[in-house]
This record gives sequence, C-alpha cells and structure tokens, in this order.
Amino acid sequence: MSSLRDLARMVEGEIVAIDLAVADPLTGVANRRGFELSAPSLLHVCRRRQVTATLLFFDLDEFQAVNDMFGHDAGDQALIEFAKLLQTTFRNSDIIARYGGDEFVVLLADTGDPAVSLERLQTFLAARNAHPSSGYPLGFSVGTTVVEATSDISLDELITRADASMYEMKRAHG
Repeated sequence: MSSLRDLARMVEGEIVAIDLAVADPLTGVANRRGFELSAPSLLHVCRRRQVTATLLFFDLDEFQAVNDMFGHDAGDQALIEFAKLLQTTFRNSDIIARYGGDEFVVLLADTGDPAVSLERLQTFLAARNAHPSSGYPLGFSVGTTVVEATSDISLDELITRADASMYEMKRAHG
C-alpha cells in the first residue's frame, strides 16, 4: 500500500513539474513554452475545419514607468491584472500566454472580426483605469495577424508578423 502512495506522490510531482514548465507562475496563464507547445495544435484544427485564426500580440505601454515609479511589486500586479483582463475578455478555447516580460499573446480560432474582442478588452481596461484604487493606468499596443485556413504560415512567422504589427501601432502612438 505504501508503494501505491509513493507512486501517487511521484505522479503528482510530475504533474506539478509539467504545469510549472508550461505556465507562467506570476500570472497563471501559459508561458512562452506552453504557447509554443499548444498553438500548433490550434492552428492545425483551424486548417482542418477551414476557419481563420488570429494572433494578437500585446505589449503593455509605459510598463517600465510603472516599475520605476511604483516599484516591481506594482509591475507584477500590473501583469497579473492584465492577464486577468485577457482571461475575462477571451474564450476558454483561446490560447492566452505571457510571451515574455510585458508581452502577451492570444491565439483565437474562428473569431470573425478581432476588433470586437479588442473593443471589449478596452472597455474592461477603461473600467479598471477609472477605479480610484488603480494607482496607475494600464494601456497596451497590439499587433494583429489573421491566418486564412489555406495558409501554411509557420508559428514563428505568425509571431514575427504580429510583433511587427504591434510595433507599428506603438510607433503610431508615439
């Protein structure tokens, strides 16, 4: 009986290790590795079902200023809050990940116009920023890349395009 308990503890330990390897410990969403492991499957499903996929690449605006003016704990809180806003805005079937630092990605399947989801996110963000206890505003720049079902674009190229689109938006904002 004790060997079964030992085996159960080992399996639990392995599950925890796998979760830690693919999840961002701060925000609770997928990390880059988790995204890169799960995104190809979603893209494959989109191709098979003949539906579009959309990659949104987010960068928090003025994030360094939050860290500089309010401290790294406030910066961590900003990342956590933004991840929660993404989880509130997008569907459970969408892949949400902290891609690195203050960058997040969301891969959506069969969404129609991604502007609708982005408007909803802006509404949630405006409500957060209007709250007296928010302390500092959160904002973002986002790049969008839509993938047709017939496209054989690689995940790396998709990310590169969405990242470039995000930087174009950031330059336009000044």
